[in-house]
Amino acid sequence: PLYNIFTSLLKKNCIDITQCKDPKNASLVKADFIKNLPESYNLLYQYIHYKNPNPNDWYNYQRKFIISSAVWSITGFLIGLGDRHPGNIMLSNNGEIVHIDFGYVLGKGRSLPIPEIVDFRFTKNIRRSLGLFEENGLFIYIGTKMINMFKEYYTMLRGRLEYFALDPFFIKDSDRETFNTLDEMNTFFGENNTIENTEMKVYQLILKNKNDDRLGQMFIGWSP
Repeated sequence: PLYNIFTSLLKKNCIDITQCKDPKNASLVKADFIKNLPESYNLLYQYIHYKNPNPNDWYNYQRKFIISSAVWSITGFLIGLGDRHPGNIMLSNNGEIVHIDFGYVLGKGRSLPIPEIVDFRFTKNIRRSLGLFEENGLFIYIGTKMINMFKEYYTMLRGRLEYFALDPFFIKDSDRETFNTLDEMNTFFGENNTIENTEMKVYQLILKNKNDDRLGQMFIGWSP
């Protein structure tokens, strides 16, 4: 899990994670702390370089990390996957990201005591591990291809999600307004959705989920 990687590197760098707590609400991260994140907090970047001293190994490892991150980010957005704290994201030995625990889908994360207001985990630790161009390189390219691929199977995908959305055992009637994932899908899969428009939508999605003010309103368990 990313949690184990982060915990190990925090100890190695003698970093006290409690300093990022909001003094007014211990369940939140300080927004100013996120905006001015020290270089020493580039934990995932450090880990990838430490694990791959050979340039060829590093290149292949990071490439798989970027591609799998983009795939999971877009997939998570489309199915409304929440609760993406470091304990629910695994990093394989070859660099691929794997997600576990799908208890919060179709936007159920918005009903948590501290509502999740991001669509996928795109913290600075993730972004700074995406290579020189960060989200503007391979990540957005793969993200755009993912949206275009899902567009081909939109009817089937929506049908599967509607099955869960209408299940009273899965979503309570009182919470149903919270789960508007299906409506958000319509925005991405309109008939006039060209490749150029798709890339712009993915870029806007990235800007939304990298926003420091939004990340500053997330549960403290999401850090670092």
